[in-house]
Amino acid sequence: MTGEMNWKTGLLESNLPLEHQIMDILRDKGFKVDSDYKYARNDAGVIRDYAVDVYANAYTPFTRTNEITSKVELVVECEHRHPDIKWLFIPGVDSHRRDNCDASAIRIVDQFSSCLISRDRSIEFDQSIPVCQKGVEINIRTGDAVKPKLDKRFKKLQHVLPRLYTENVLLFLTADPDFNLPFIFCPILVTSTSLHMLKQGVTADHIERAEVLEEVAGKVPYMMMYFDYGPDFEHQCKSECKRLTVLQRTDKAMHIEQKRARYFNRRDRLPFTIMESLMTGDRHYLRDLFTRFIVCSEPYFNELVEKIKAVSLSAAESREEIGT
Repeated sequence: MTGEMNWKTGLLESNLPLEHQIMDILRDKGFKVDSDYKYARNDAGVIRDYAVDVYANAYTPFTRTNEITSKVELVVECEHRHPDIKWLFIPGVDSHRRDNCDASAIRIVDQFSSCLISRDRSIEFDQSIPVCQKGVEINIRTGDAVKPKLDKRFKKLQHVLPRLYTENVLLFLTADPDFNLPFIFCPILVTSTSLHMLKQGVTADHIERAEVLEEVAGKVPYMMMYFDYGPDFEHQCKSECKRLTVLQRTDKAMHIEQKRARYFNRRDRLPFTIMESLMTGDRHYLRDLFTRFIVCSEPYFNELVEKIKAVSLSAAESREEIGT
């Protein structure tokens, strides 16, 4: 019996069953799924290949039709934890997100296309989920509390995003007009454990008097977390985005640049400005695009994907060609 339990424990802790489950859900939702989406990363001066657990993509309107309107991509990391483990976070406020609709959990990118799409549903989604700061991992049985090992997962999700972003720009900014699409992406950490948010006003005294965790913390299905980047990510992002230099010499890219320039008075909304800013590691753009992640408890992943699809579909349906 002990040997049987050991192999089960080891298999679950490998995260493979959770990855398999997540991939099945995404396929059922109409996504094409890959478990080997690689990216290059500088590791102590050595360039190494890494891969995220799950990569998925689909096109709105998520039906078999020739009239596709946007591309939707999800990158997912999976973390299985023992049933005795709970993750507890303190609530936070993403003040920068409130001032900038581009800094969302679900990123909507239309700046490299000849159309505009609404971000209203993305903003509504952001406002409907809690924002968390740092947290602890609590073993309910033993009472141990340690910092969750989230940094490794967030770094993998973060470091894959420049490749994803760059490849979409290269694809759509040089595409024929009928395939010059906006793209939408969202990085997600899925865990088998439950997520809890410390209630407002809770003090150490309240915790001392509490009998169970639920007296001082509310259970949440998913949340948004801000994870800043370091010099290694900035270097990688600049290196990856240098591939965009070739676009400044293409007629199709120049056509989109000029078309958007006639519509916008702000240079920060123009393709070439964004590309140059990414190539130089401009913090404004790196922070907006690559520092917000969704943390989701596995039982609610199906619901989360449905909401992401709804946001994406609503955005795509609002599509309006510039100059028409």
